[in-house]
Amino acid sequence: AGHRLADAAHALRIRLGLEACFVMRGDLVRAAELARTAVATTSWDDDMRLALQSRWALANVQFHQGDWRSALAGFDECLANYDTGLHRRSGVQDPAVMCLGYSSWIHFELGHADEALRRIARMLALADELQHPFSTSVALGFAASLKRLCGDVDGAWPHAQEAVSVCERGGFQVWLAHAWMVRGQLRSDRGDFAGGDADLDRGYALWVGGGARISCATYLITRAELLLRQCRTGRAIGELAEAWQISEQIGEHHYQAELLRLQGLAAWQGGDLGGAEAVLHQSLALASSQDKPGLELRCALSLGALQAAQGRCAEAAIRLRGIFEEIGRAHV
Repeated sequence: AGHRLADAAHALRIRLGLEACFVMRGDLVRAAELARTAVATTSWDDDMRLALQSRWALANVQFHQGDWRSALAGFDECLANYDTGLHRRSGVQDPAVMCLGYSSWIHFELGHADEALRRIARMLALADELQHPFSTSVALGFAASLKRLCGDVDGAWPHAQEAVSVCERGGFQVWLAHAWMVRGQLRSDRGDFAGGDADLDRGYALWVGGGARISCATYLITRAELLLRQCRTGRAIGELAEAWQISEQIGEHHYQAELLRLQGLAAWQGGDLGGAEAVLHQSLALASSQDKPGLELRCALSLGALQAAQGRCAEAAIRLRGIFEEIGRAHV
């Protein structure tokens, strides 16, 4: 019986490794099937580590698919059952670090910047406690990315710099690609557009060079936003078109409202005011249907700026007031 249990656990670990490969390749359907099977065949009472790995794996797929409620419930279940005794220094990644990073992104999309930053602080503290270089690289990359999204460019910068150093020392190619891209975003934010382009280009090349499809749309979306700031409209439109194609092909929907928002801004920058307003309304509707008031607010601010430029300030103000009230109610 003991041998059978050991063999079953070994087979499950192999399936979870295969699931991770499917995620990176953007095959979210097969990844979800494997993760759901893993969850169904494990329990917290029988094997805490396998239960943790299985539930983290499923929540990760659900995050990318845009099912934030299921993903957040899964991340929080993992965090509630985690203790540092479950960490293995020989393991590639620590599930709690990953859960804190991805759940902080969900809270950003919900408009809960304070909770997102609290989780980032927990993640950095956990990585420091574990003294596990790979987990440190993940935590630093997430911290740089989330602090940037929350508007703290100065606070994000040292995390990005350190993430690059840790990844280069450890040879962590996947997270080095991420670290280069986040540092490139921050360099551009700080006015170093040439340096930002260089980091973004080599980071994205390293990411896709390893065969990754997951998160490609998100990286392209972020790069397009930087291009629009520099009035490089044509290239931004091309990046956004590619991001939409990838997003639809692999079913990665969590950031599509932001993608549409930027397509609307690109149309506005290109002089198509009618088309811009139509797409911005689409982005707002999608963020609302996904119940993501943080993204909804970003979309509403862009639509409001367009309407204000046309002298329609009252219309924009009413919409924004409603979204602020929605976010406020969520904190009560």
